[in-house]
Amino acid sequence: MTRRQLPPQIKKTTVKNRKTGKDETRYEVVVETGADPRTGRRSQSKRRFATEKEARQHLADTQAKVAQGAYVHKNELTFDQACEDFLNGLHGLKPTTLDGYRFDLAVPRQLLGRLSVQQLAKQHFDNIVRQVQSGTLTRAHRNRNTREGNRKKWGARSVNGMLNTCQRVLEGLVEQGVLARNPAQLVGRVPNEAKGAAERAHTVEEMRAVLAAAKDGRDRHIWHLAYHGLRRGEISGLTWGDVDFEAQEVAVRSSRVCVGGKVIEQDSLKSRSSKRTLKGTPVLMAELRAAKARQAAERLAHGEDYNDGGWVACDERGNPYRPDTLTRKFAKLQKRAGTKNVIRLHDARHTCATIMHYQGVPAASVCAWLGHANPAITMRIYTHPSAGAIEQVAESYGRVVTFCDNEPPAPQGPAGGGRKAG
Repeated sequence: MTRRQLPPQIKKTTVKNRKTGKDETRYEVVVETGADPRTGRRSQSKRRFATEKEARQHLADTQAKVAQGAYVHKNELTFDQACEDFLNGLHGLKPTTLDGYRFDLAVPRQLLGRLSVQQLAKQHFDNIVRQVQSGTLTRAHRNRNTREGNRKKWGARSVNGMLNTCQRVLEGLVEQGVLARNPAQLVGRVPNEAKGAAERAHTVEEMRAVLAAAKDGRDRHIWHLAYHGLRRGEISGLTWGDVDFEAQEVAVRSSRVCVGGKVIEQDSLKSRSSKRTLKGTPVLMAELRAAKARQAAERLAHGEDYNDGGWVACDERGNPYRPDTLTRKFAKLQKRAGTKNVIRLHDARHTCATIMHYQGVPAASVCAWLGHANPAITMRIYTHPSAGAIEQVAESYGRVVTFCDNEPPAPQGPAGGGRKAG
């Protein structure tokens, strides 16, 4: 049988085995792979195989990928640099949004940053998920909220946020032809086993207990604002210039947020609908009047040492509270109130929406009050069925069923299946 001639891309060569010292035959394949998409330079793929069959198969596969535009050139781009490129390519985002992406990528960059993106596999991200869920991951630096050397366990929301952002980073590289596949996309997301919907909001009784515990505190007006549906950043950014006592209104115009451990003031709120003017309830306006009077007395007591910035949420010297300080204060307040259902400060906003919903306030009105762009978001996220509401449904349906059971039975047809005698 006539031996097939080797194509010009395959060259038969002899190499010396390093272990045995004997000569061995190898088939070297050199394929033109076009221009590298990152450098624009002409590139070649060069590999050796033990058999001619393997060499021919590799040549055919590579040429097909090049023809289809699916060939991936070798690239030494590290995952850390890929993340930095991704962040630099996000334009027009608010500082808080950008900081959220940085947080999502911090741990993967710490553990995988030095690897080439083409070395990444599904198991790398699976290992990270296991570590952050178990709390065994060591910290790159100390954080005041956790013990030195350890990160606290992550919940499903944080884990999935990390995976989703990693997937976005690598998806961009797939589109650029740097990666053939996206390993982060292959990782299963963590089921959310956090608090149930009803547990993310206080009942009316729990809300009253918390406000009662704050009755003698100088910050009680802050918690009234929270239960009136204001976001943490909106409360922190509120000034007395935003409060119109004559018109009984509170204007939400700006916010103060934590970004990278620092507090920044921003005029742009979460959405266009977030800028709104709320009609203050009598209780809220009374608490705000009392708070302003307290601050006036504190201003006189501290004199020149008082920071007269006009902040509604501030300490005895007029210094505005950090948003995370409000979070810690609210947690301590709930402990003092003895509520079994301990919620986040943001969940006071859920409480507001849920109470409004069960008071019969239209969804569009609740949406406008909370500063949402879409009522569907309000109903999906911020209104939660309470145990009492479920009981009312059962009682209502029970009355219907009982009524049906008490009705006289419907008349039956003739005996024998209703047939006439023949």
